[in-house]
Amino acid sequence: MACSCPVSKKRIYYSAIQLFPELKDGLVSGGAPHLSAKEVTVCTECGNAEFAIDALELRWFRAA
Repeated sequence: MACSCPVSKKRIYYSAIQLFPELKDGLVSGGAPHLSAKEVTVCTECGNAEFAIDALELRWFRAA
């Protein structure tokens, strides 16, 4: 869901994000590629966070 809070409530942070395809018994599992460092925009009012995956890294998420 998109955040409609004021821009003044949004801050940029940096993260090394790793996305997993499965959750089993509350633990992440499955193959997870390491992505390059991401710029993450976080709304300090509603908690929404957004980042984008580079076009070259999208290959890890496309169905075979």
